Amino acid sequence: MINRTAWLAPALMALSVASWVACSGSSPVSPVNSTPGPSPTAQVQATPTPEPTPTPTPSASPSGDPGFAGPSPEATPASCPMLTSWYSTIHNITDTNQQPTKVPVVGGAVVIDSTPLFEGRACNLEHDHCGGRHCEDPRGGEWTLLVGTSESEVRGEGYQFRIGPLKEGPHRWRVCPLRDAHDGEGVPLQTGQFACTEGVFTVLTSPPPAN
Repeated sequence: MINRTAWLAPALMALSVASWVACSGSSPVSPVNSTPGPSPTAQVQATPTPEPTPTPTPSASPSGDPGFAGPSPEATPASCPMLTSWYSTIHNITDTNQQPTKVPVVGGAVVIDSTPLFEGRACNLEHDHCGGRHCEDPRGGEWTLLVGTSESEVRGEGYQFRIGPLKEGPHRWRVCPLRDAHDGEGVPLQTGQFACTEGVFTVLTSPPPAN
């Protein structure tokens, strides 16, 4: 006996697949030779050119405002420190032929040099410890030969004292600030109570024998 309904099974299966495709709206098989669209990250982004930043123009500093004004050079002091000592020492010794020697001899000469010290420090062109102010008295100091009969004279604009031609015996000198001492600008100087200095030397009749 022939089964007349056997052909229905394949037909119903084909109809079911067709219906599923029609309902899903897309094929489960990827299209052949399809070209994907460009990835968002692969697209070239145009880099904008930055606008030049304008250079700020410096404004004038407010007058008298220390917070904005630049550093100003240190001003010269209005006065000098106290003149505490008028330092003095033997500068050179010469014999009768005006040749350098180590000891004072009769007929020779001794030159004393001096430097006034302000609070213990020099204030001159060689050693400026007074903020640029000229504190030395342009007239020099007051010199006195306390002991000895040799001739003497003030030299070096009042900062040196020459004693000679030398005579035999002890000699003692002293140098003090002038009573009306003032600095290079004419401002009176304050002087210490013990600003004067003294020194001594002995004049021989002849040089000692060489060793």
